[in-house]
Amino acid sequence: MKTDKSQPSRETSTSEDNSHEAIFQRAHLRLDVAKQRMRLAKEELKRARKRYKEAKRMSKRARKEAVAARKAWKRAEPKAVKQADKKVATEQVGTLSSGKASRVSSAKPKLAVKRKAVATKRAPAKRASRVANRTVKAAAKKSRRA
Repeated sequence: MKTDKSQPSRETSTSEDNSHEAIFQRAHLRLDVAKQRMRLAKEELKRARKRYKEAKRMSKRARKEAVAARKAWKRAEPKAVKQADKKVATEQVGTLSSGKASRVSSAKPKLAVKRKAVATKRAPAKRASRVANRTVKAAAKKSRRA
């Protein structure tokens, strides 16, 4: 009962051929799946780029609209102040001793004067808070050194 190992039997050669074919088929399927994944990833990337471009366009449009609105508001603000001043001036009509109606000069301070007045009102409070902050910082420094 000796078997000749030098010559392969028919059964083993066909099974080896089948196993090689199966390996190649599996590799080919894996290649197809990888190609499909690559195609899907490229499509997704294209869609993402389109979404990004659209978002950039929308943000640019929104910035332009914001700038236009800001400019319109700045243009409208002085007009509103002038209209309010006219209204105040017409309400402050006095009469002269002769009985004639006359305009009294409006007691409206200029915008710069208003700002200065507000700044002088705020200055003592700011100064006090700055002094308090300095003392707290100095005390903290001393405690760190000790």
